[in-house]
Amino acid sequence: MIDPKKVAIDSSGTFKPTTMRIAFLGPHMVDTLWALSGMTIKLPFDVSWTSVCYPHDDNQTDEDSWQAAKEDWLEDPKQEDWLIGIAAGDCLVWNVFDKIRDSSHGDLRFGSGSRGLRRGFSGAIGDNQDDFIVEDLQEGPIEVDPGADPKRSCVICVPTLGKTSLLFAENLFKMCQPLGFICYLNVVLNQPVPEARELLVNRVFAMNPRPEYMLFLGDDMLPPANGFQEIAHVIEKAPDVVTAIGGLYHKKSLPRQNLAWRQQKLIQEGVDYDPGQVLEVDGMGLDFTLMRVSDVAKIISPRFKNVLTEKQTMTEDAYFWIQYRKYTGKRPFVDTGCLVGHFNSRDRQIY
Repeated sequence: MIDPKKVAIDSSGTFKPTTMRIAFLGPHMVDTLWALSGMTIKLPFDVSWTSVCYPHDDNQTDEDSWQAAKEDWLEDPKQEDWLIGIAAGDCLVWNVFDKIRDSSHGDLRFGSGSRGLRRGFSGAIGDNQDDFIVEDLQEGPIEVDPGADPKRSCVICVPTLGKTSLLFAENLFKMCQPLGFICYLNVVLNQPVPEARELLVNRVFAMNPRPEYMLFLGDDMLPPANGFQEIAHVIEKAPDVVTAIGGLYHKKSLPRQNLAWRQQKLIQEGVDYDPGQVLEVDGMGLDFTLMRVSDVAKIISPRFKNVLTEKQTMTEDAYFWIQYRKYTGKRPFVDTGCLVGHFNSRDRQIY
């Protein structure tokens, strides 16, 4: 039953959902655990929302970003009911948007720098910090949901040095999980990438019951909102054929080159595949890759290792796929229709 107090009615008598514009405020580089906390926030079903990122430089503040967001919101003809500014570092309670929508205050301040503004309200900013408490994500063993179906469960594995982009935070907020899936978050901080991946995998193996899937997610990846859903659909649709699949992304350099290969050559659009094709490859970057845990378990440790040779360096992802093909007899697939942005923090470009 719809609660009439939570749903607006327009002049024609039609139900109209509450609309929100969610602005992410902060410097270009932010704390990774704060960025990941956006995945735990619940958005009400009867709220329609958009999000936008307002990064600032060292000589600017969150207040500067908030003023820019407010000016854009007031001038935009979309006329969302609420503007919500989420400041980097304010990890909000999981049901924060329920609380905002149900609040009688038109102007809100919560956390240290986050705030909300309801269109048409001219009162002072209220202080609701008792209602909006900070929640932190912690590293450690993964607690299994006792009611979860392991065949519809996935662990999102994130190796990170602790800093990521504000764009990554906004992107995670948009990312849709596959319908019917229970997802767990698995984070390793400040470890070399091969060791971090090994630890992430071992934590998944320690879960009882063990989930069916794991997704490696790099902290410089910007997947499309439906990217996770798309690759999960492919792997479920062809379970006997596709056991590992990733989105397609580029190296952080120009000219752009795909980070997926066959017979030791990077694949090229129009030569090796047509856009949108799901393509079998020898290997690819691991940073947006979904795979079956049972196959990863067949690989003898170490599964991830950088190998130095006289000619080149074999990175941990290339080494992993060699071991994967050896121990499983299978090859991974890349979904060329799932294009993933690759953010370079040095030049602040997306490749």
